[in-house]
Amino acid sequence: MPCGVYSSHPTTESGEPVGLNARTLRSAPKCHRIAPVRARGVFRLMGAPSLKRQVELALVSIFRPGWKRHELKKRGEADRWITSAGVLRCYMGHCNRFAEWARRRYGIRFLRQIEPHMGAEYLEELKADKKSCYTLPAVRAALRKLRWGIKQAFGVWVETVPEDLKLPKRTLQVRKQAGAYSPEEARAIMAAVKGPAGFALRVQYYLGLRVSEAVKLRPENVDLEAGIVRVKGKGGRLREVPIPAELLPWLPDLVAATPPGQRLFPVAARRVQEAVRKACLQAGISPHGTHGFRHSYAVNLYEELRSQGMSDRQARAVVTQRLGHNRIRVTVAYVPRPPRR
Repeated sequence: MPCGVYSSHPTTESGEPVGLNARTLRSAPKCHRIAPVRARGVFRLMGAPSLKRQVELALVSIFRPGWKRHELKKRGEADRWITSAGVLRCYMGHCNRFAEWARRRYGIRFLRQIEPHMGAEYLEELKADKKSCYTLPAVRAALRKLRWGIKQAFGVWVETVPEDLKLPKRTLQVRKQAGAYSPEEARAIMAAVKGPAGFALRVQYYLGLRVSEAVKLRPENVDLEAGIVRVKGKGGRLREVPIPAELLPWLPDLVAATPPGQRLFPVAARRVQEAVRKACLQAGISPHGTHGFRHSYAVNLYEELRSQGMSDRQARAVVTQRLGHNRIRVTVAYVPRPPRR
């Protein structure tokens, strides 16, 4: 059976799509590190695979690690491809649970048997189960992405969810673990968390990084002469964040002592999150997760810029750029607007 995922995009001599090779496939979730398969004809040659395997074939067929999501947006193709291993893992879980639900409810054996009302009913059940208004759009996005995967892998267009399906609006009031730590709370947590996890938290607090960005920092990301840290964030977007004086006592020594290509903080993001949870529990602090340090950075930076004479919009524009967002209104989740009088 020929190798390679069925695609209209350019392929290598071995049949693999450009950007989908052994190295980039290793960035996929461990359970999905599979050899690419030309999915057309797979039923004829292998018999009918399970629904789980069909979901795997469909989503992996549109997995393009290394592609830039913001560039796909410019071309109007962002809805068609998956560029992040984390998103692939998340969507795989959502789609597998939906496929299993559809099998039990309607007896389907093939993804091509899915009908739009099934996706709508599944989301209604999730709403009845009190799933958050952040989970529901993620499930809907996964089902919409599955349509392109089925088309790419099996050559059939299947509507998995109605286009006009309405979901509850996301609001700041229902956002889980939203909010910044006060300076006293942040210092108490950072003092309680030791080792690489503690240093990663300090970087989050003083640079406004996501925990996943902090633990991936390498010496080449830190330009001490220019006084900046170069960060690659969501969607492959690059940004530069100034290094504050609070990091200078120890960051240069750490950069010098770390071999090129090695991580500055050899710790998993999940370990950092668990350390923060335990520190909050022991100190009696309301937990906001590791993301609370990013919120704290945004609030502190905004207040500093406002004190320097910037307008509200100017200050929010700077905070937006430092956080790596592409829309100013996203910053409202970090720095709420004052109530109107």
